Amino acid sequence: MIKIKLDGIKKAIQGIENIQGQMSKQKRRAFFRIGSYVRGVMRRLIRRGKKPSQPGQPPKSHTGLLRNSIFYIVHQDGVQIGPALLRGTKGDAKPVGQNVPELLEFGGEIKIKEVLRRGRWQRVKKYGIRDQGKPKRDRIVTIAPRSYAKRALDIARKKDTLTKFFKLVGPGRVNA
Repeated sequence: MIKIKLDGIKKAIQGIENIQGQMSKQKRRAFFRIGSYVRGVMRRLIRRGKKPSQPGQPPKSHTGLLRNSIFYIVHQDGVQIGPALLRGTKGDAKPVGQNVPELLEFGGEIKIKEVLRRGRWQRVKKYGIRDQGKPKRDRIVTIAPRSYAKRALDIARKKDTLTKFFKLVGPGRVNA
């Protein structure tokens, strides 16, 4: 079972009711549309696959965890779009100084555990009983950036959809 802490997102969602009274209805509707659109583009960029993605390409989704953790929150002066905080503590690789979505977006370093077995260093999730007495090491590996959030925003800007959402909800317009 995978547990994701969404305390900050829940508090922000609960605070939306306070924002609704202060923000104009049209502006709020435009922000919700922008958030929904860019979130959809971000989710579509993260595709399924067993092999890792090439550096510079959006990351592949092996379990769907990153893809399904992308949310958007409407604030009074804008919209915040991005993944929930994923620490990556279940597997063998631990990010050094940042969380997993930041690591994929901007690049960085991870620490992996290895054991010397039969003359070769093999990656392990944890050191087990059969690894007692064998040489062990924690190796730091550099991960190249696999941008998906910036690319999604660039796609939305190229198609000029962000300004279209404000034009759709402008004064004198009635939308279903």
